Amino acid sequence: MAALYREPSGASDSPTLEPTQLSEGGYVINTLLLLSYNYSSLPEPLPPKNAEDRLELLHAAEKYKFTGRAVNAFLVGHLETLEPLQAWALAVRFNLREASMNACKRIIEEDVNITALADDVQELDAVSDRMLMRLQSIQKATFSAAYSSPASS
Repeated sequence: MAALYREPSGASDSPTLEPTQLSEGGYVINTLLLLSYNYSSLPEPLPPKNAEDRLELLHAAEKYKFTGRAVNAFLVGHLETLEPLQAWALAVRFNLREASMNACKRIIEEDVNITALADDVQELDAVSDRMLMRLQSIQKATFSAAYSSPASS
């Protein structure tokens, strides 16, 4: 848990600051701040070590409305290191359009069996059935178009 400081709510001449407790850990706050202040003299943020850090980072970016280019690029870049279906589910959940499109392309290119993997990818729990069915229909339409085109005969 991290703490930031703010001015006391009461009218006082005292220069003291009160801590504001944040539920996010130091890794998440540090990463978001490094990405927010995009100075070349600052170190690059480290990628999340595990699924818990990744989810906490995505939730915090959404909660504090970190939508800058550097934050989105970091999140999109990290999602590309995950399995395509997992990356797609997280991108859809956190409304990262570029990442969801990239993951969708990977799902099609790698011929991912969505039905077989659906139970193994816990990130899909946060995605509506409608969105999952839409992904499956895009995949099916792409395969149908590829196999019915004159170039494939």
